Amino acid sequence: MQTVMRASLLICGLLLSTLGSGLPPALAAERLYYIAADEVVWDYAPSYPDNPIMGEPFGFEESVYLKQGDDRIGRRYLKAVYREYTDGSFSTHKVRSPEENYLGILGPILRAEVGDTMVVHFRNNARLSIGIHPHGVFYDKSSEGAHYSTETATDPDGHEVQDMPKTGADVKPGGAYTYRWECRSAPVPGHRTPIPSRGSITRMTTKASTSMPD
Repeated sequence: MQTVMRASLLICGLLLSTLGSGLPPALAAERLYYIAADEVVWDYAPSYPDNPIMGEPFGFEESVYLKQGDDRIGRRYLKAVYREYTDGSFSTHKVRSPEENYLGILGPILRAEVGDTMVVHFRNNARLSIGIHPHGVFYDKSSEGAHYSTETATDPDGHEVQDMPKTGADVKPGGAYTYRWECRSAPVPGHRTPIPSRGSITRMTTKASTSMPD
């Protein structure tokens, strides 16, 4: 079975869920997560040749995109997905609850309350450089997970430049990195909208990297 590594290696974003109301400093927690980028073969039509929605086989028009050929990848793609592990050995996947099965190829949900610090231990098991860039949390530059320029390193594509600050944007294959993200009450939806006392806010994370060819 032939598979192809796509340019957008990141498929799953991690979901950051921040619970509202906040905690007193004495009760704030440091929440540890162990996340790896793993390569998997993802089948977009696992029921092929049957179309479960229509209750009949896929027709000619659909099969054009599902069959592999000289100019078609087919229905199976080689993807890199975020997966959660139970500890720093990265040997045992954390089992998802039935309520989380809807996530599919998406990564795990990382939960925290306002006042907490999220410590994400990341390992890159993929063949390309990958990192994690969060939204809706606070962090130092070393935990940003995205490139940025300085006076001495002005080329965001120059990942090997000596003066390029370390941000965790490009963790090399087989490498590891630790991010620290603070959950404060500032990142709220809408203009001057407080976090609901019994609700939560969900943010996506992304992989911030430069474009690369297929």
